Amino acid sequence: MTWTRCVLLTGLFIVLGCATASNQEDEKDKWAHHMQGLNWTIGYDDGLAKSRAAGKPAFVFATASWCGYCKKLAAESFTDEAVKQLLDRFELVLVDIDAEIYVAKELDVQGVPNIIMKSEDGKTFARIDGYLETEEFLRQLDSALAVYEEL
Repeated sequence: MTWTRCVLLTGLFIVLGCATASNQEDEKDKWAHHMQGLNWTIGYDDGLAKSRAAGKPAFVFATASWCGYCKKLAAESFTDEAVKQLLDRFELVLVDIDAEIYVAKELDVQGVPNIIMKSEDGKTFARIDGYLETEEFLRQLDSALAVYEEL
């Protein structure tokens, strides 16, 4: 009886582990058009934890799968080499506002795309609300990093 229970529990953990890994890959596939090959963490809490652990500020991209301007921002700006160099200084965090409604409220996201930059201790030091052309996005990102370096 005990042996059977042990085997069943082991099988259950294996199935759940595979399902979790599969769900993470499914999420990455779902957001591929937003991620543009960059190393994103999907989910606010996980992303902030990684930011703290890495000692890097968090670049929180509040978005939605249906958001055309989010896709445009990602396709134009997240692929730009100068932008990518600056983004490398952040822990990149993708937040699906439809799935993480509480986060959208907490961050006061009124629309998407919305980018919130947070220090390792979770304090907001800059925001970019709405879509920007790459050149302006780069300027604002550079200014945000200057603010961060003054903290």
